[in-house]
Amino acid sequence: MYNSKNILLISDETDFSEKLREKLVLLRDKDSLCVISYEEAEKQVKTIDSRIILVHEHKLQNKTLNLIVDLKELDKDRKRSLILIANNKDRDFILNAYDEGICEHFYADDENFEVLLRILNTIKNNINKSNLNQYVSIMQKAGIIDEETGLYKYKYAELIIDEELDKNNNTGMFLAISPEENGKSTFSLSKMTAALKASVRCDDIVIHANGMKFYIYLKNTDLHGAAVVLNKIKDIYDSEYKIKAGICDVKFKDFEGIERDALSALGEALLTNEEFVFYNENEPDADEWITEEEQLQPENKNFKLFHNAYRKKLEKVIVPVFFRLQKAYEERLFNTKVEQYTDENKSVFRLKNEKQTSTLKVIYPGFAKVLIQITHEGLNTPENQEIALPLKQVDQKILVSIVESFIKEFKSTL
Repeated sequence: MYNSKNILLISDETDFSEKLREKLVLLRDKDSLCVISYEEAEKQVKTIDSRIILVHEHKLQNKTLNLIVDLKELDKDRKRSLILIANNKDRDFILNAYDEGICEHFYADDENFEVLLRILNTIKNNINKSNLNQYVSIMQKAGIIDEETGLYKYKYAELIIDEELDKNNNTGMFLAISPEENGKSTFSLSKMTAALKASVRCDDIVIHANGMKFYIYLKNTDLHGAAVVLNKIKDIYDSEYKIKAGICDVKFKDFEGIERDALSALGEALLTNEEFVFYNENEPDADEWITEEEQLQPENKNFKLFHNAYRKKLEKVIVPVFFRLQKAYEERLFNTKVEQYTDENKSVFRLKNEKQTSTLKVIYPGFAKVLIQITHEGLNTPENQEIALPLKQVDQKILVSIVESFIKEFKSTL
């Protein structure tokens, strides 16, 4: 009968089990080996509690695969490590075994040192996994990791990301992901959490930003690698479900800059219906659209040229920035309505709650400038102000900076 041991071998070949014992003589004293047959394993599969299980290939390969499936399905805490011992170099069979849940394999006729190294490596991984689970438990109790999702909370995002950036020399890609508007009603937090965990490496960072938005820091990864991870998330969640992403390089940035750029790219992806948008700081700005206008002197006053330039700024700068920032802040400003709209001569970004209403308007009075009017209505409000900007200076960075400063002023009254 089966007794709980550190290492369990499931095999129907008695001679093989004796040979394997000889190969494991250099294991630790406490790493004892117990052997049971396939029939015993199938009967007692629910009571097996060994951390390392060696499954020797049965003459009926499907029987081996089915046993691996049963062992893995009952391993809800992911404490087991399944190792396949294959009789032959059957590539398809071994790949199928990995698909069903094994973490390692070796061959029945491998040399002693090969067998020993693979089992020792699995023992080491189990110890690391156990230590990691302890750390996760501590962080959950401290409120750093959310108990429901198992992901980092947004409250600690800046601390965690900046620390990881320092350790990894500011290399990698950062993703902000969210479902498209039409998919929010059918969004599943548990499905998304499972898809994220299954798609990233153990040392990547995943943060539940808020609501349906998530951040992922992929260390030592390029844009292609980030796109691969995004596609994997989509495939696991639901290949038909629309998930959008903003991606940015983390080089020479802190968390605040990374979050701003990733959300900017995410907003553009949602606006343009692209699967993802990569934030490119070197992308030509709006100045290139009005080369002719820049050469005009005020006395020329060619209204049509300037108005066309404003329309391009409206389409390429103002509307996308307002849309992105609305999406970025509507879940972060509690009990506050965030709205924005645009007509022929002005664009409005408004924040409103029971005590305070703040409005930012971008107005085009004609010719070579725009006026940005900021008004606050309520008790103890900041001063109203008006900013005049030359048309050629209106770009995304400047406008984002002005709007975010406006939002900070609004938050100071809460």
